[in-house]
Amino acid sequence: MTDTRKHYPVADLKNSVNVGRNESPRVSKLLQTLSLEELLTAEKKDEEVNDQRVQWFHGSLTREGAETLLREGKYKAGDKANSDGLFLIRESGKNFALSLISDNKCFHFIIEQKSPGYFQIDEGPKIKGLDKLVDHYNADKHGLPSKLSHFCGGKSPPVASRHRGFTNLLHRAVVEENEKVVEEILQHSKCPQINAKNSKGATALHEASELGLDHIVSMLLKHGADVSIRDANHHTPLQRAAVTDRDNTIHLLTQTGKSDPFDENPHNGWTALHEAAMRGHIKSVKILLSLCPCPYPRNADHNTPYHLAKTYGRNECQRYFEQYKLPEVVKQIRVYYHSELDREGAIKLFEINGKRDGLFLIRRSTKGDTTSKYVLSVCHMGEPHNYVIKSKVDAELNKNCYFIDKGPYLLSLEHLIYYYSRWEGGLPCILIAAITTNFDIDEIPRHEDYYNLTLDVNTTVTNKAPQKPNLPPRLEATAPPPPLHSTIPTSPKIKSQAPPLPSERPPPVRSDLRKSDSPKADGTKPHASLSRKASGGTELEAQPTSEIKEIKEKNIKKGNIIGEGEYGSVIKGVLTESDGILSKKKRDVAIKTFHEGCVGSEPDFLREAEVMGSLDHKCITKLLGVCNEKGKLMLIEEYVPMGSMLDYLIDHRTEIVIRTDLYLWAGQIAQGMEYLESKKLVHRDLAARNILLKSKTQIKISDFGLSRMTGENSDYYQASAGGRWPIKWYAPESVNYGKFTHASDVWSYGVTLWEMFSFGEPPYGEKKGIEVIQELEKGRRLACPDSCPQPVYNLMQKCWLYTPNKRPTFNDLYHEFIDDPEYADISHILKK
Repeated sequence: MTDTRKHYPVADLKNSVNVGRNESPRVSKLLQTLSLEELLTAEKKDEEVNDQRVQWFHGSLTREGAETLLREGKYKAGDKANSDGLFLIRESGKNFALSLISDNKCFHFIIEQKSPGYFQIDEGPKIKGLDKLVDHYNADKHGLPSKLSHFCGGKSPPVASRHRGFTNLLHRAVVEENEKVVEEILQHSKCPQINAKNSKGATALHEASELGLDHIVSMLLKHGADVSIRDANHHTPLQRAAVTDRDNTIHLLTQTGKSDPFDENPHNGWTALHEAAMRGHIKSVKILLSLCPCPYPRNADHNTPYHLAKTYGRNECQRYFEQYKLPEVVKQIRVYYHSELDREGAIKLFEINGKRDGLFLIRRSTKGDTTSKYVLSVCHMGEPHNYVIKSKVDAELNKNCYFIDKGPYLLSLEHLIYYYSRWEGGLPCILIAAITTNFDIDEIPRHEDYYNLTLDVNTTVTNKAPQKPNLPPRLEATAPPPPLHSTIPTSPKIKSQAPPLPSERPPPVRSDLRKSDSPKADGTKPHASLSRKASGGTELEAQPTSEIKEIKEKNIKKGNIIGEGEYGSVIKGVLTESDGILSKKKRDVAIKTFHEGCVGSEPDFLREAEVMGSLDHKCITKLLGVCNEKGKLMLIEEYVPMGSMLDYLIDHRTEIVIRTDLYLWAGQIAQGMEYLESKKLVHRDLAARNILLKSKTQIKISDFGLSRMTGENSDYYQASAGGRWPIKWYAPESVNYGKFTHASDVWSYGVTLWEMFSFGEPPYGEKKGIEVIQELEKGRRLACPDSCPQPVYNLMQKCWLYTPNKRPTFNDLYHEFIDDPEYADISHILKK
């Protein structure tokens, strides 16, 4: 087989031809001098020229065929240096494959399509568009044997797999709102591919949906336009319509196009309802809820559309959510709830009924805490899958909500069944049929039969309270599940005490906050000396250098959740303090709580309180006191209004000035860490996520849950206990030997600097911890971020020296920012 194709360089994979909205004459004007046939023919030639840079795709070429092309290309390329990086991309089942030559060898990598239009090689980053993925591995090899340098010429990749494309006549006619020309193009034999993306990454359907051109939307849907394709901003056409408040278009896309209203933006987890609520588009909010009554999906930040409406002052939308009531359901959850069934009994019932996919039931949870009373058991591929259904009263919504993992807040168990019978939402399959308490199989009703809904575009669901049906009352979270006393057939084995689910943890062993025999007059209690074994077995003595103030729960008013982690949440609140005999003052605070059932979290929180109680520095978050009433432990800390520096880096990149803001923050972090060093404390979790911004000119180091004292006669803390460690921020000696010193904190400081100057990029991408460790042992380090000045990167590299005592101290790092003339304009702020 002879390769007649050329081998093109991959210097720039982005479009060199941008035919935009304002860069060419209107289509209608062009048609006055040229026929549509002539225009489409000329455009096809332009597109072929434009696409030469991305013609590395070879369709269903076999692995052997790919190796033949690559080796012939290598032979023509001549020497080895030029052959390294020669590649092509081909189909591989439902995915794609990258075939690459490096060091005279052929390598093949599966390019997995993680979701429509998003691709990933091994454990690398998920990237939108094959063209952008090639661009990523052209810039650096990122774990491949060689970076992609030139390719075997083939054809352009499928339009749906691309990040951006070529702006064609169809795109332009849609934007010009020319229905007649759009119709003529769609009926023409040389019509462009209907799902092709323009130079901005949008399809014709995206553009028509954003503009609310319903007649054009209908034509595009009729000709096979795909409603699931995402544009360069990760939006589907439905989400575009919600952004611009096109309620009729939303109805058309969902009812005719079958667009999923709960399709989440993979970048931030927003649904169309989030987009509409955040912008105050009440028409779109109403139509979305009339079509699908699920008002509280959660995005990646755990915010519902209601929370966004409230945050951004969209009062009409906020009131609508507050007054919203679910329409009446046809069947109550009682018939699906098996109060005395355990896991083994559920398995037996699935076996009796043929292990049908989507078969489910609800049973009582064996978990002891009050938030997890129910378990959803669902059968898929012959195997049972169990999901704890949690419940909580959302403080802002003032509604009881049910949820599974990170799924939406759902207002009843009936609502939960409805949602998961339409969308998988993290389950292995949708719910199709239930095993009732009478052991019948009950098929889940269709959408229009489940609720009493009005689906006309000109009407919306009325928010009157539903009339009580002549059915048993549904289960409420305020009362324990009613005993239904179902009789199980003799074949399933039922136990009185079911074994715990894999995802369930036993409740933590509680211990009271350490107290002295008598409180002081001002309500504080002495901070007792601690004498306990560290996880490494060494005795640690924390001296009574401070006092922890105990705060009464009645003096705390809780507000919104402003942060959540694996072990707890941070809530904004208001603390009322005595300011004299009669007067009181209020101050904003951050309330740190921990989740029920998180083993070991309370001792960690107590340890964090002990650490923070001894600290007093402008660059360190201040602990105000501890509340430990009714078995609930809360740390009350100063409120830092601008939140995480990491979030600020990502959300406000254009507002950050590198040579002032980033340098200032870097200097203050070094200043705060130098203070910790003077207190013989190692932080062990220094990262951008744990730096808070009090203002644009003041940072605060927070999260001391992993911090430890080094002891009087040692400069390091030895850890031997397991647990989740932030490996990508850890020095080699910490990972390999559990040894934590101020020098290992310096290593973490270097990674934090890298996060700052890359504006919040994750260090090492999506590589696993073991891969990062292997890279470090080979002497490899994070590459210099694009916007990072070389002197700062040189400083990072010093922080990442393998030998700890060769790394700079925090005093050295602080003075790098104080003494260097380049940073002179911020030195006066640092010295304050």
